[in-house]
Amino acid sequence: PPGAQGMGGMGGDLRGPSPVMPHLDVEHTGVLKLRGLPYSATPQDIHQWFNDPSINLSAPLSPDSVQICLNHSGRPSGSAFVEFATPDDSREAMIKHRQMLGNRYIELFPSSREDMAPATGVRM
Repeated sequence: PPGAQGMGGMGGDLRGPSPVMPHLDVEHTGVLKLRGLPYSATPQDIHQWFNDPSINLSAPLSPDSVQICLNHSGRPSGSAFVEFATPDDSREAMIKHRQMLGNRYIELFPSSREDMAPATGVRM
């Protein structure tokens, strides 16, 4: 896409056509950041998107596990955080990287509760 920049020899451009999952060597904390969401996506939509038989989670997502990020106007920004029961569950959920939700492909990135708090307004 226009504006996409490579990583200067540090692993390539993650926005390219490669289906390779990013950050396989990054430590998972149980939190994933989602980017590219339809602005109309609800926490229930995201919850259902991860309720996929190809993902082997140790525990189902809790009802409050999805936090939609809002922009300065209070509208959805197209990003969200999902907190899984375990770091292994978040690693397993990476299988959904670049899969479609509605008419948008969703990028997944390992994240943390510390990143989640300021982006969603949730106190940790």
